[in-house]
Amino acid sequence: MNIQLNQLEPAGVMLALELGSITLAWIVSRVLGFSRVQQGAIVFCSAWGSSTFLGYSIISEMFLNKPVAMTDVVLISEIGVGYPIFILGPILAAYFGSKDINMKSLWSSVLHFFKTPIEMFIEHSVALNC
Repeated sequence: MNIQLNQLEPAGVMLALELGSITLAWIVSRVLGFSRVQQGAIVFCSAWGSSTFLGYSIISEMFLNKPVAMTDVVLISEIGVGYPIFILGPILAAYFGSKDINMKSLWSSVLHFFKTPIEMFIEHSVALNC
C-alpha cells in the first residue's frame, strides 16, 4: 500500500497538539510554582500520558475491510507520537531530571547526536552483539 502525503496530516495535527500540550503544561506548571521534577511529570503526562490508548484492535474491528483506517492509525501513532516521544522525550527528561544541566549543554548533546554518522551506531551495536 502506498502512503499519500495527505495521509500525514492527522499525524501532523497530533504532533502539533502534543507540542502545544507540552508548552501549555510547562507554562502552567511554572506559574503554579511546581519544582522542576514535578514540571517534568506534568509535561510528560500532558503530552504522552494516553498514547497507549490509540486502540489498534478497536480500529481494526470498527473498520473491517478498510485497511486505510489502520494505515492512518499507524501513521498517527508512529509519526505523531512515536518519533516525538523517542526524540523529544529524552531531551525533556534530561532537562527536568537534572539540576546541573543547562539548555546550552543539552542542545549541544542533541546536535552531536544528530550529527553522528549512523555507522557509529551500527559499530556500537555490533560490538555489543545486539
